[in-house]
Amino acid sequence: MDNKKREQLHNQYFEAIKQLQDKQDIIDNMPKPEYDSFFEIMLGLIEFIEKEIVETNQLLATEKDEELIYYFKDDLEIWKFKLNICKELLKEAKEAKKTEELASVTPQKNLIFAKTSSENIYLEKDLKDIPEEYYDSVSESLEQLKNGYIENNEEKGKSLKSNKKLLGLHEIKPFKVRVAYRNLSPDTVFIIIAKMKKSDNDKKDREEMIVRKSRTDIEFQRLKQEILDPEKKQALIEEHQQIYNKLFKQIKENRRG
Repeated sequence: MDNKKREQLHNQYFEAIKQLQDKQDIIDNMPKPEYDSFFEIMLGLIEFIEKEIVETNQLLATEKDEELIYYFKDDLEIWKFKLNICKELLKEAKEAKKTEELASVTPQKNLIFAKTSSENIYLEKDLKDIPEEYYDSVSESLEQLKNGYIENNEEKGKSLKSNKKLLGLHEIKPFKVRVAYRNLSPDTVFIIIAKMKKSDNDKKDREEMIVRKSRTDIEFQRLKQEILDPEKKQALIEEHQQIYNKLFKQIKENRRG
């Protein structure tokens, strides 16, 4: 990125932080943690806000007019509010980056399967749209992920970075099958979809993943917090081990070819 584009990008976020007041609006309009420029921009925003806080405090220290004092105090609270949001986003991004880095060198994973709003397993639903002769590809992908898979072969697995809406998503791709997941922790992954590759329509392939990622995001964010509790994590792992066993039984009974 050249300097002009970098400056334009920075100005865009600086204007957003100055204008927005609602917490969710601020979060939605900040750069995403997966973007290469995230840390640079967020550190710049934090520095900018801290300067605004210092300047507002200086104005308060010398101002005598009660109406202006009230205005400056209100302004100060807003800037502190925005500073806390930016620091929260930065902290979360650092934790997510650490998770991704550790996950990339942690071969064995616990598998957690995404559920629909009615508590059905998405992967079980996905199998109905996969020809039975490809069931072995699905089971082999899950076994690799569970028992010793590392993303070191671009032909078989990778992090999806080419589309911004798929940032944070990873996939294993044996012949004609795609299994996509997100990292909940270094040793625990969240399986969101298994599907056939539509070789003549890459755009449709990606759109299906984007939709599934969106539909499972609330559950993913909830589980990320839940597994911080060792007891809840263990209960979750045991529950999904049973789901894993059930899926393997289903695949074994129905596979063909």
